[in-house]
Amino acid sequence: MTSLKKDLLFLKENGKSIKINHFDIDNNQIFFYYDEPMIFIAKIMEKEYFVLACDEDENNLLYLAKDLSPKEKKDLRNGKISMYQFFQKNDILVVQLKNNEKYQGYILKPELVKTKWLPEKDAFLNQFITKKFV
Repeated sequence: MTSLKKDLLFLKENGKSIKINHFDIDNNQIFFYYDEPMIFIAKIMEKEYFVLACDEDENNLLYLAKDLSPKEKKDLRNGKISMYQFFQKNDILVVQLKNNEKYQGYILKPELVKTKWLPEKDAFLNQFITKKFV
């Protein structure tokens, strides 16, 4: 199992925060890789999250992460829901890497997530998979 070993701080809506030491990423759960994992499933505090990386701009990388149920995992894999539809449900963890050195995170309602961060409405996971689900 490979890990992204960066300290992440997610700020919760109620003002309390939790520190997350790293994402745990199993190499078999990376579905698209371009210089680094871009679409993958990670364990964060023993819970699975579907994670999508995107460029905010040339100096800042952004990750969208949403908790993943077994049914959602199956539906994503089988093309029953698009990645866009998946990120329209429930709160989304947004983690930004600023200038390749400092991570900051926050939680957003789906309607507050910038459209440019989301995949196209017709983008399905199976279009990007380079490794199979385990």
